[in-house]
Amino acid sequence: MQRVQNGDRVTVHYIGTLDNGRIFDQREEDQPLPFTIGASEVFPALDRK
Repeated sequence: MQRVQNGDRVTVHYIGTLDNGRIFDQREEDQPLPFTIGASEVFPALDRK
């Protein structure tokens, strides 16, 4: 497994849930989320390497 570095472009599939289990956002296989690590393009929890 490779480690990402700031500036790397990544694509993720995820399901974001709240503490109560409610889904607030999700990206499935047909619509992955591409972003650059460390570029503040997504919320901070996803942007941390």
